[in-house]
Amino acid sequence: MVEDFELTYRLRELGWETKIAATVRAYTDGMTNLRSLWAQRMKWQTGTVEDLMQFGLNKRTRFDWWQQTQGLLVIVMRLGWVALATAAVVLGMWHWNPLFAIPPVLFVANEVKQARRIPLVQRGDIVVAALMIPNELFGYMRAGWFPASWSIVLARKFLGHGIQDGCDRLTHSPPPPPRSPAC
Repeated sequence: MVEDFELTYRLRELGWETKIAATVRAYTDGMTNLRSLWAQRMKWQTGTVEDLMQFGLNKRTRFDWWQQTQGLLVIVMRLGWVALATAAVVLGMWHWNPLFAIPPVLFVANEVKQARRIPLVQRGDIVVAALMIPNELFGYMRAGWFPASWSIVLARKFLGHGIQDGCDRLTHSPPPPPRSPAC
């Protein structure tokens, strides 16, 4: 499902060094709705997890396993923050402190900085980065597809359950057939 990841691994296995070219840009259309975004990311994440399970932990996959570990830690931190904040409000223990504003300000500053580095950036990109809410929503969406993909792969591996090719229920429906020309 993620042939570029497997190709990179196989090249490393043969002794090749794989790098990312800092000056090369590839442009593609963005997903037009949340369902197609979810399907795309699930396909990529599930494929990556399947490949890592197949290749195992070794010097060529160490960094990729570390990225998966970081993803899981981010989920724990996000859910822990929500649980603690909710508990504090429900129990009447929430007291505002100006120091609470420091992390969101730093997050927004970093998002704006990253957005400004994108070639051909538009003003709308900077505005979205500064709003913080879209990035946070994306972060929570990622916190959803990350464990969902792991559960699919583990269920398939250990229980024999789940989808077989990774595409049958993860992708959007095919485009409608072309219209016949008008007379």
